Amino acid sequence: MSSLGARVYGLAAIVIGVTGIVWGGLAAGGISIPKAWPDRVALADAASALFIVGGVLINWRRFAVWGAALLTALFALDLFVLCLPRLATHLAVFGYWDATAEPVALGAAGLIACVMNGTLAPQLSSRLQYVGRAVFGLCLFAFGWAHFAYLDHTVSMVPAWIPPSQMFWAWFTALAAIAAGLAFISGVWALPAARLLTLMYVIFGIFVHVPILMAGHTTAFNWAENAVNLALAGAAWVIADSLAARTAAS
Repeated sequence: MSSLGARVYGLAAIVIGVTGIVWGGLAAGGISIPKAWPDRVALADAASALFIVGGVLINWRRFAVWGAALLTALFALDLFVLCLPRLATHLAVFGYWDATAEPVALGAAGLIACVMNGTLAPQLSSRLQYVGRAVFGLCLFAFGWAHFAYLDHTVSMVPAWIPPSQMFWAWFTALAAIAAGLAFISGVWALPAARLLTLMYVIFGIFVHVPILMAGHTTAFNWAENAVNLALAGAAWVIADSLAARTAAS
């Protein structure tokens, strides 16, 4: 498989699945299966196991397309079964829009990985990959705006020792996400935007999310945040690989 990004994306899916099994809830997007649902634990374990299967398959050349398709379907299921019903009753609350954008973005990356490993006609493949990039780009608007909506929290997540200031990086990363979204939709500087976005998520993991776990804050939420950040890094990398392959073919 030519896409290293898909391997990272698959690894994140495995982490999501393991997190779901350990903590007894579906970790994708940090959204747990409602406690009122019958057989909640069994459903969560089944979904988590499927994430692990999808993550393994996408890293297996022969079955990569099936792994990508399975992960796309799982994120779509998370979207339609868990996220959209909650969003529909809380349309005025930005947090639900932000949470909904996560499975949409990750599902879009799964679609791109699936198409890249499939045997579709070139025009259809190119069109579907653009749709995936554009959808991911729209989600980046929500991710960027979340930094402003929860500015105090965002600032607190930035290590204080990084110059010039925590507030600067909170604003910078918000604007960077929005700029990447514009690049994906317009196609202008899309490849460097994808590579820089991948780097940004990797930096988030190294300087923000992993240190939280190393400090002993091993809660379900923090593990889910690490898994989702890793998945977003893999997703941005998938987009970069997709754009690089298109550039090489032209």
